[in-house]
Amino acid sequence: CFLTKEPFLVVDVSKEPKFFPVKSLPETKSELALPLTTRGTTIGVLDVQNNTTNSFNEEDLLTLQVLAEQISVAVENAQLYEKIKHSLDEVRKSQAFFAKIVLESPLATFITDSEGVCILVNQSALYLIGVNNHYNEVIGKYNLLTDPPFANTPLPEAIRKVLKGEVVNLTVDLLIEAQTTKHPKYDMATLKATLFPLVDDFGKVGNIVVKFEDLTEKKVLEDALQQAQKMESIGTLAGGIAHDFNNILGGVLGYTSFIKNQMSKSDPLYRYINIIESSARRAADLTQQLLAFARGGKYRVQTLNINNLIKEAIELVESTIPSSIKLKLAVATEALVVEVDGGQIIQTIVNMCINARDAMPDGGLLNISTSRVTLDEQFTYAHPGSKVGNYVLLRVSDTGTGMTEETKHRIFEPFFTTKKDRKGTGLGLAMVYGIIKNHNGYVDVESEIGVGTTFSIYLPASNKQLEDVKRNTGNLKEGNETILVAEDEDIMRELLIEMLDSGGYQVISAENGQEALNIYHERFDQIDLVILDIDMPELNGKEAFQRFKEINPGVKVLLSSGYSQDGHPQDILNEGVLGFLQKPYGVNDLLDKIRTVMHSN
Repeated sequence: CFLTKEPFLVVDVSKEPKFFPVKSLPETKSELALPLTTRGTTIGVLDVQNNTTNSFNEEDLLTLQVLAEQISVAVENAQLYEKIKHSLDEVRKSQAFFAKIVLESPLATFITDSEGVCILVNQSALYLIGVNNHYNEVIGKYNLLTDPPFANTPLPEAIRKVLKGEVVNLTVDLLIEAQTTKHPKYDMATLKATLFPLVDDFGKVGNIVVKFEDLTEKKVLEDALQQAQKMESIGTLAGGIAHDFNNILGGVLGYTSFIKNQMSKSDPLYRYINIIESSARRAADLTQQLLAFARGGKYRVQTLNINNLIKEAIELVESTIPSSIKLKLAVATEALVVEVDGGQIIQTIVNMCINARDAMPDGGLLNISTSRVTLDEQFTYAHPGSKVGNYVLLRVSDTGTGMTEETKHRIFEPFFTTKKDRKGTGLGLAMVYGIIKNHNGYVDVESEIGVGTTFSIYLPASNKQLEDVKRNTGNLKEGNETILVAEDEDIMRELLIEMLDSGGYQVISAENGQEALNIYHERFDQIDLVILDIDMPELNGKEAFQRFKEINPGVKVLLSSGYSQDGHPQDILNEGVLGFLQKPYGVNDLLDKIRTVMHSN
């Protein structure tokens, strides 16, 4: 019956050769079997047995056929119900899995209907639009086409393209509120948006998926890198110009001071020489600021208390601050020890105070404070260029006019100034930037139009003992020792010879490092001091000094340069050079420095 799909009626099973008795039904005499089929497939058999012969007839067969059909339909319905139930379970699982992907995605994700109304969003999306944890305010209500903050962005137009079946990628700059964003330092978020349609079985766009990747931090880091590279390029250019200019000024200032020392103050030309010397020194100050920005200027490291440096800076600048500006000091009571060039840090403080003064033409408050701070990874992540560690914080703030974002990005560029009538050189803050970078520090600027500006300078804290800073107040002295001059610039070499000769010294000169080394090798026992330029052909100052020490470990060397690109003067000073003389210099500067070096051990 199962195989043939035909009913079987057996009135006497003993006469049926195909009958196989069932042990559980040993008394079977007659049997009626009907196939159960659904859609042409046999799914079972309805089998009726009796313990007497001739128990079933054709009428019974017809009756049971109706019952078999009903059973088949019932079984088919049951199977269909199970399939539907299983399919629905799979759909629910798929929906739950899909929703889980959306809800737990780190990307802000919106799923909307064809009208732009949200039907599913995740926490990142709520955070982005400023309704954190309030799903009921968004689902079925928030519309990406018409509601802020996206209504006035290119997003609505992109959604209209997606409704036509397109996939759209775009960048959205979104104005955000500080209290609703993870970027409290910025008022604009940069988002990469990806939009694509969900199409139904009929090819119609039923839903739209909108995903946002937050590129704000990446963009900030890229901007910081570009700014650092730009400042580095400008610094290289400025340093090169300052180096060449210093060599030119060296001859002007040197010969001027040399002539001045030979003249009587009553000489009619003495006043003009004074003016030339004063102008040359002003030009030298300008190149010194350029070198400070380029991180190639003089650099004498001492272990100092920054609070004392602030007091010295205030003494220099206090007379230039009008009575309409109130100066408030809030320095730490403890000594805040840093390893710095004291003169450069004082100049940094003076420059920031002058900048603050000029920002308050109608008066205000100038506040200077110091403290000890520790920068962690969270701070350095938000402030590219800073490093983890213990720092001394110097903060200078004003209640002045404030700055725009565009100005903030340019304030450290050389020659950039917002001061009217060209009252500023544009080098003050560039010098601050270069000096602090050269001390492995970090400068942060916060400013708001109409509120004021705060400069925060972080200098690495030191555990070393404070040094006693002694000022040289002695008179200049002449000498009679023998000095070897190594200088490749002809004008500077001839000037040095004349200056030293006027001071009573015996002079031997060399045009480059190799020639100086050869002379020293032959006559080191006759040479009391070497004046060594850093940048020379054939053998530079550092290499020459190392070779000098091989010949005579006790050699006394005075280093001189306008600027060094190959090595920092401090590196050579650390190896035992006894002094550094910054070009340009006058005859008195030279003779004073020589006596200092000659008397040092």
